[in-house]
Amino acid sequence: MSTNLHAMIRYRILDTCFRERRHNKSWEELAQACGDALREYQSSDTKDPSRRTIFGDMDTMKSGKLGYEAPIVHSRKLGYHYNDPDFSISKQPLTAEDRTNLADALFILKQFRGFSHLEGMDGVITHLEHGILGEASPFKEALQMDQARQFKGLKWIDSLLQAVRAEQRVRLVYRPFNFPDAYSTEVSPYLLKEYNNRWFLAGYDHGNDRIQNYGLERIEDLTRLETANFTCPVNLREHYRQVVGVTVRADRELERVVFRAIQEQAFYINTKPIHHSQRVLSVAPESTTFAIDVIPNFELESILLSYGERIEVLEPESLRLQMKERYEQAARLYAECSE
Repeated sequence: MSTNLHAMIRYRILDTCFRERRHNKSWEELAQACGDALREYQSSDTKDPSRRTIFGDMDTMKSGKLGYEAPIVHSRKLGYHYNDPDFSISKQPLTAEDRTNLADALFILKQFRGFSHLEGMDGVITHLEHGILGEASPFKEALQMDQARQFKGLKWIDSLLQAVRAEQRVRLVYRPFNFPDAYSTEVSPYLLKEYNNRWFLAGYDHGNDRIQNYGLERIEDLTRLETANFTCPVNLREHYRQVVGVTVRADRELERVVFRAIQEQAFYINTKPIHHSQRVLSVAPESTTFAIDVIPNFELESILLSYGERIEVLEPESLRLQMKERYEQAARLYAECSE
């Protein structure tokens, strides 16, 4: 759990304790109350906050840095409490900065309206827009995102999410793009993953005895089974960290891919890395040479090809030859073009 979330939980618990005036509350009791709340969110062995943390929290709540000045006082009879019984941090009005930040967050969240697994958020968004921000509050739109379009296959997300969380197998009727007919297979679902505006299910295919990806738009039918999941044989986080995209080829190993980009393109590649392992090997007046550690796949080739003549793959030789062949095929398509 992040430090900021820890602090947020502590502030809320302290606020509740300070409003309770029925018995003396020492800093130890405040720490225990905060610890109990943190253990509900985190592991059961989470320790109570220290004396320094509790007093630091009280100083922060009184300082005005959080948008309010909590009237925290101490007496022998009541211990630590608010001297204003009506005060609560939850009653404090939003600052102008808070409203702007909330409006920005709502704008981002609204891009996902229409996703069935988030349909319950529509009412929350509307309430926040009109109830908290105010219907008449003008807001200049300063963000523009690719719209979350209604891709075919999104209807399966609800059932798949439930199956993943319940560790429950599913039966898919699935038709790959290059197959004339659909086939049925039993899958232990582990992860829903989005890449390049498409959603994929990563799961263990019991018919083929391997981890496999399924594009949701290619699922024709889905049935949740009572059978429990087969334990995932790999660490999926590490599994996908080795590739660009979602395709992990069993016939290829992790390799160092080296490519050179003209300087004009290098600026863009440097600020939007192709892979998390990307690093600069050398910089020349006209070009920059990069390296990434990946298992080569179709998604990587597609990205490299998208840069056209502005980059050159140097290593490994197998990928360099593959790129050469693709460019030769493309050149043949345009061979008859007139000057």
